[in-house]
Amino acid sequence: MTHPKVLLVEDDDAVRRFVQAALEDIAVELHMTSGIADAVARLAAAPFALVLTDLMLAGESGRTLVQRMQREPALGGGPLVAVYSAGLTPDVCAELSRLGAWRMLHKPVPVADLRQCIRDAVGLSPPAAADAPRAKPQAQASRSRPAPAGVVESYFGGNERIYLGYREACEQQFPADVAEGDRAVAAQDPQAMRRLAHTLKSVLQALGHTQAADMARAIDIACVKNDWPGVLQQWPVLRATLVGLGAVACG
Repeated sequence: MTHPKVLLVEDDDAVRRFVQAALEDIAVELHMTSGIADAVARLAAAPFALVLTDLMLAGESGRTLVQRMQREPALGGGPLVAVYSAGLTPDVCAELSRLGAWRMLHKPVPVADLRQCIRDAVGLSPPAAADAPRAKPQAQASRSRPAPAGVVESYFGGNERIYLGYREACEQQFPADVAEGDRAVAAQDPQAMRRLAHTLKSVLQALGHTQAADMARAIDIACVKNDWPGVLQQWPVLRATLVGLGAVACG
């Protein structure tokens, strides 16, 4: 049986794993790519029911893909386009709507909302109790480090398995994030720092690290305002938090 194809355009590996885990029991064929050029090539080669794209990608913005698909409605068989981003301000949403975006999902999006978006796009009805929380795994990680209150229910639909997998992937990534931030500071590169902060603010929020998410958000705003002293003030504090979280994963 052929399932509807969904294309995820996302360059953050942790987010890709999150989406993949959230959709594993929905009858769609998920394809993933990290850049616009490859996304366009895939859309030109086969029909898709839905494109789910981030905005802030390495290289071209996801906005470019939305514009391209508006100009070429036959691309990918004319799929619906959902934008999945932490940068969805009212002005950005209005612009994307004018460009033909079908739905906006603000990171971090709850699992239930993501699953409903996919079902709506491909015309699937949820089977009975499809989104009921699965049995909690008897993992040592769960017993020794419980999730912050309400996080699993708010963002992961009560599914602790998805939460634990996402947390593990993110914590393994944090040392690389620290190195990326240090390189951006050394090079005085606000664009690179903003890309990092933009991703971290939603990742940390979904994991329940609210204060760290607020720091990443402040760095993102400082980069937009060209406030480099503000970046230099906030980064060491956020850096120390990321180092600590990464050390927990290694321990």
